[in-house]
Amino acid sequence: MLSNVSWQQYFAAVIIIAGLYYLYVIARYYREAFFKAFQSKRRSPPDADTPSPRPTGHVLGDARDSADVSFVDQEELRFAPVDELIEKRDTSPTTHQNKDQPPSAGQGLYQQANELIDAFRETNDKEGFLTLFRILVGPYERCLAAIDLRSSIEQIAGLARSKLPFPVTVAEFHEQTN
Repeated sequence: MLSNVSWQQYFAAVIIIAGLYYLYVIARYYREAFFKAFQSKRRSPPDADTPSPRPTGHVLGDARDSADVSFVDQEELRFAPVDELIEKRDTSPTTHQNKDQPPSAGQGLYQQANELIDAFRETNDKEGFLTLFRILVGPYERCLAAIDLRSSIEQIAGLARSKLPFPVTVAEFHEQTN
C-alpha cells in the first residue's frame, strides 16, 4: 500500500499535517497575541512622540536607589588638567629614579604582590590568596635569573604578615613558586 504513494504525495501530506499542527498550537496557546498582531496592523501606526506602553510582566524587581550612590550633574564634575596628572605620576613614590630603565622584575613582583595582599586584606581566604599568588608568580618564573626570588619572597611574606588576617609562612610562598 505504501509503495503506491509517491514522494510528492508524501511531502504534501507531511506539509499539510505540520501546517494543521501549527495552526492548532497558535489557536490554542497564542490566540490573543495572534489576533492582536493582526488588529495592530489595521490601525494607524502610533506617533513617534507617544511612548509605547511598558510590558506588564516584570522579570526583575524594581531598581532601588542605594544610600551609598549619589548623582552629580555633568556641569559639577571637575577634572584635573592633563599636565597636573603627568606631574603627579612622575613624582609619585612608585616611579623609579632612572626613567630610562624599566622596573626590575623583582620590584614588579613586589608591587603586584602588594596589590594582591591589599585585595585580600579583609577576607579570610588563604587558599584563594595562595592560588592567585601562584598565578601571579607564573610569568616571573622565566626571569628567575634576574630576580633574587628568596629575598623577594621574604619581603612579600613580611608584608603579608603585617597586612593579612591569616598567617602565611615563607615556606608556603616558596611552595607556590615550584
